[in-house]
Amino acid sequence: MQKYLTKTGHVYTPFVLLASQKWFGSLSDEDKALVTEAAKESAKFQREVSRKAAEDLEQELVAKGFQIIEPTPEALAAMRERVAPVVQEYSEKIGVDLVEQARGAMAAVASK
Repeated sequence: MQKYLTKTGHVYTPFVLLASQKWFGSLSDEDKALVTEAAKESAKFQREVSRKAAEDLEQELVAKGFQIIEPTPEALAAMRERVAPVVQEYSEKIGVDLVEQARGAMAAVASK
């Protein structure tokens, strides 16, 4: 088993709520609003639970002898530079706005 963990922050695994367009479209406007609000609340809750689980896991790994490495800002900048062509390629495919929105959300979490 591995002994080291480097916290690069390059992976996020969201849980996605899906519903069929046919079903959602069949709802009244009031029910659509209720489902949408419940989805927003559950997303916030899921993120809180997920972050807490990650913190708990990190503590457990350290207790078992894992060495957790936090890259320096310079190391992270070097990683970003290396993947810049991939980010550019996918920004063009999925939309710059979506990529910037994701980056903003990640920066907000990282600053906490």
